[in-house]
Amino acid sequence: MSQEHHQSKIVDLIAIITAKPGKAERLVELLLDLAKIVHQDEPGTLVYRITRGSVLDDGSQDIRAGKDVEGRRLIDENRFKDQEAFDHHSKTEPFGNLLRSLKDDDVLAKPFELLFGNPVGGFVRT
Repeated sequence: MSQEHHQSKIVDLIAIITAKPGKAERLVELLLDLAKIVHQDEPGTLVYRITRGSVLDDGSQDIRAGKDVEGRRLIDENRFKDQEAFDHHSKTEPFGNLLRSLKDDDVLAKPFELLFGNPVGGFVRT
């Protein structure tokens, strides 16, 4: 295979975002508000999906439903068509507003955990 086949311009970003106790629903609200704007205004953002993670009060993980009473850990999955689309997203006014609201409303338990990558294979079934 050619080297082009192995390289991708696509930028994947997984952000693990943990809310303070009592702030999980505010975090969800802020992320979903941004998702609506991104869907409408950013064609270079191919995926913007928010999933509620499973974390127990002691910080351990459990995938069984109902274990994380508050659902304070969210997984924010993003896929951008290229670096330019990611750069654009991170500089938009709505994204800046999200960051400001997270700070002003004292929502986060800790800073985002960010994982960047480029796809190498697999599939997505819809």
